[in-house]
Amino acid sequence: MHAGCRRTDHVEISSAAVPQLRQLLTMCVRMERYCEGSLACDFESGLLTVIVRRASVSVRSSPCRRP
Repeated sequence: MHAGCRRTDHVEISSAAVPQLRQLLTMCVRMERYCEGSLACDFESGLLTVIVRRASVSVRSSPCRRP
């Protein structure tokens, strides 16, 4: 495991709101600036997949708001 890998509770992510998911993704991308390979580690650990799946569910369950 890469030294920069973070262990994140996937159960907590499964109930996260869109703003929290956005913050988590931002953290992952910014971490790559300081710790090369951390984004690959996040992918390999399944963290990015869990975030994207949760975002997909969140978007599908929210009411469509169009002007």
